[in-house]
Amino acid sequence: ALIPASSLYVLDYDANCPDAAHLSRTLPVFIGILRQRHPVTPILVVSRIPTASEGWNASARQVREARAGAQRQVVDDLRSGGDGRLAFVDGGALLGEDFDETTVDGSHPTDLGFLRMADALEPTIRGLLP
Repeated sequence: ALIPASSLYVLDYDANCPDAAHLSRTLPVFIGILRQRHPVTPILVVSRIPTASEGWNASARQVREARAGAQRQVVDDLRSGGDGRLAFVDGGALLGEDFDETTVDGSHPTDLGFLRMADALEPTIRGLLP
């Protein structure tokens, strides 16, 4: 929040949070801190990308989807409250159907993974920037 002239904030800390409840609790606070200093700067919330384990572990997918749902709910609530400069992108859709081929270790993206993420995020980012 101390950066004086940000064009856009991208919040992508899902993978470093313990669970959906933690995200539901901390995301509104995080956004509130940014909004105090930057009331009109766009904020994009991006949920976690899928991990390779989701290919054989349905509960891993369910956990990621629950976490994404918690973030989407926070964004929807804040938008309903009047914050029109806030958006959400579901990270589950960023890597494509063969997401397990876009990471170096089943979790961290390769160049291909980052390219797909950039290509998928570009339209949303362009829509948020003036």
